[in-house]
Amino acid sequence: MKYALAFITSFVLVAGLTAVVRVSASDAPVADAKPQEKKGTEKDPPKKDAEDPHKGHDMGDNKEAKPEWDGEVETDLKNKMDPVTDKGVGESEEHVVYHGFKVHFADEKSIKKFKRRPIQYLTPLELEKTTDGEVKKVDPADFKDPPVIPDTCPMMGGDIFADDGVYILHRGYKIYFCCWNGCADDFIADPSKHYAVYGLEEKDGKLIPKED
Repeated sequence: MKYALAFITSFVLVAGLTAVVRVSASDAPVADAKPQEKKGTEKDPPKKDAEDPHKGHDMGDNKEAKPEWDGEVETDLKNKMDPVTDKGVGESEEHVVYHGFKVHFADEKSIKKFKRRPIQYLTPLELEKTTDGEVKKVDPADFKDPPVIPDTCPMMGGDIFADDGVYILHRGYKIYFCCWNGCADDFIADPSKHYAVYGLEEKDGKLIPKED
């Protein structure tokens, strides 16, 4: 009987020690395993252009702009009169391409003047420059004087004389200025700012006489 009790006691002690060892082993910290580097599985992120971070992205505004000068001829105006001198073009081959329009001239001097200030010569060519910088062919007969031709130019402050012919074609009206020294270009840059001076207003996307 004594031997049986001794055997049981020793067995219990051994089992208890084994359990303690297992618990201690499970609580011991495990060394961090160094993750293996994957080779050839991940691509480097695309590098951004230092000058243009949007380069290569479709921003929805990639429409090809029409060049102002010497682009592809879309319409040959076949004008017989030089828009600068009002002289006949004759057999002259002098010409430029302006916003897709082929414009003919009597000589090279006229071309130089035209390039210096093209907006001055658009009316005799039956062309209208729009507020978005485009140029389109129009019929001058569709344009009339505004309700008011101001005595003083809203751009430069000089006197306006309608008989001088200093005007541009704009949305169905002839817009008069005191001179060609930047007035027309300033007007086109922000026309709505000056409509009231000419007795005009924009309503529902149309330019109409201003209501009293």
